[in-house]
Amino acid sequence: MALTITVLIVTCMATLVQLVWWMTSITKARLTASAPADIGGLSILICSHNMENALRQNLEGILTQFEGPVHVVDHGSEDGTAHFLDVLANRFDQLIRWSIPRTFSGKKEALQFGLDQISTKYVLLTDADCTPRSDQWSNLMFGCLEPHALACIGISPLRGGSTGAGRFAAYDALLIALGYAYRTVKGKPYMAVGRNLLVETDEMRGALKKDDRKHLGGDDDLAINEIKKRGAISICLDPMAVTYSPSPSTWKEVWDQRRRHLATSHEYDFRDQWYLLMLSASHWMHLSGVLLLIFLSQCGAAFSLYFLRLIVLYWGMHRFAVPLHGSSLLPWIPLLDLFYLFYYPLVALLLTSRSKQTW
Repeated sequence: MALTITVLIVTCMATLVQLVWWMTSITKARLTASAPADIGGLSILICSHNMENALRQNLEGILTQFEGPVHVVDHGSEDGTAHFLDVLANRFDQLIRWSIPRTFSGKKEALQFGLDQISTKYVLLTDADCTPRSDQWSNLMFGCLEPHALACIGISPLRGGSTGAGRFAAYDALLIALGYAYRTVKGKPYMAVGRNLLVETDEMRGALKKDDRKHLGGDDDLAINEIKKRGAISICLDPMAVTYSPSPSTWKEVWDQRRRHLATSHEYDFRDQWYLLMLSASHWMHLSGVLLLIFLSQCGAAFSLYFLRLIVLYWGMHRFAVPLHGSSLLPWIPLLDLFYLFYYPLVALLLTSRSKQTW
């Protein structure tokens, strides 16, 4: 009896934390249309390693919508990237291509080199495999940059996953985006995605140079945590200003991606670490508590708590995820959410290890 009461109390508390977070974050991080701004003093920077096919798919669209300098750093590619860029440069005068050898794994080398070549005040970062949702992407991101802000964080959902791993990665990316969008709106940013990030060039250059580790992922997070010490950071919540990236197709790719993303989580402020711990712990305790209540023959309480959160979860996904990603994940949400029962313990183990960033 005492065990049942304890499990019930803990599950109720975890569920309450989840309900409050979902309702608060959705209310605060409200998706809104923004007005495109006339762009001045902005360059786009793309770093690429063996991404010829992705560049063929996405680069021309970026060059068509943006008339300013577009820098592409070919980071030791062994495919046809160099030839493709040479051909495209004959059609678009604003395309500036660079080629450097890859002396170590990771994107940071190419990113630092590219930033050193840029003379404009602002730079918009994206990846070779990113597809802007609209032809106003760069204008909308620039328009979301608040006065006196040093950076504007964008959102970059994953899409195209037709496997269980791909759907889970896309779902997880949306939850992560909601988490950092909510904190940024509150003036407490802790991370960004380099697939869609507008930042003052000097600030980004200086933030990267403060960390000399070469095999570490999460350069965007390190930079944001450094830049926020010196000024405000805004976020673009316009659904038309997102960029899409391909979702991983296998669990190994999901795991490798997560290893890179978590590589710098220990560098977050204590309050940000506590926020992420509270969020993930309450999620896991809600799910595990529901299962324990069922095992303890408390099915009524278990299903009541589970469906209460599920209703709020679907409400939140309709408000935040559907405008960004579409409705393809909605039928899978109950199953995808259960994956976190196993995912969070694995992440906890991962945080005790260190990994190298690779392309």
